[in-house]
Amino acid sequence: MDELVRRLLTEQNECTLSWLTRAGRPASTVVSFVFLDGLIAMTALEQSARVRAIRRFPKVALVVSGSGSPVGHSRCVSIQGECEIRGDQEIRNRFFPLFSKSVLPDSREGAEMMAKSMNSPENLVLLVTPSKFIPYDAQASLDQANRM
Repeated sequence: MDELVRRLLTEQNECTLSWLTRAGRPASTVVSFVFLDGLIAMTALEQSARVRAIRRFPKVALVVSGSGSPVGHSRCVSIQGECEIRGDQEIRNRFFPLFSKSVLPDSREGAEMMAKSMNSPENLVLLVTPSKFIPYDAQASLDQANRM
């Protein structure tokens, strides 16, 4: 994993998650995430359409943009991977405190309350194991062109 990808996964907390519907059509949504033990971890409700679709076909794609983060708006990474859906208490106990702290970094009390309220059986944890990273860095391209 190169430095740009590492920074995007650790300094950003939002990505676009894409999957295939039952009809084989692409669908996407923007979700918050945390980078957990080399996996991209996010949450979804048990009854959501995306959970049903990913259970049918677990191959997904993600895009993490640097916009709104210290990494910068002209940088991103597309990620191909496979998604495991887990609902066991062990993963929820690890994920929700980290997730809540990432979403509410300026409120320890708010993050603790969020973690407790979200840690319920209907909130599942989606764990994406990356198989391919495709980084894009417009700033590096500009820097290289300016050196020529």
